[in-house]
Amino acid sequence: MKTRKADSRQHGVVVHWNVSKRMGFIRPNAGGPDIYTNTSQLRPISGIEHQAPLIGTAVDYVVINDPRGRTVAADVHQPLVRVIGQYAISNRSDLDTVGGRHGSH
Repeated sequence: MKTRKADSRQHGVVVHWNVSKRMGFIRPNAGGPDIYTNTSQLRPISGIEHQAPLIGTAVDYVVINDPRGRTVAADVHQPLVRVIGQYAISNRSDLDTVGGRHGSH
């Protein structure tokens, strides 16, 4: 059973994403350790399920404890992302890649 650790949504930035493992980490804006998440915790973007987030994308999420007792980010929402065709594009002008693929990340 998943339990909520906090009632309010948290805000952070995606700092690492492993496309092949479908998981990554979010750095909370409030500080503290990076928090784990995976594609099953991502809200769909315009009907695209499990779209890998871009490194540097601002996200909001809820912190929960998963069934194994780990603290994870759940219900991860990418509010500054829009979909053009089959690609998710960040509205941040300093990012120039699509689909969450940043070299070795």
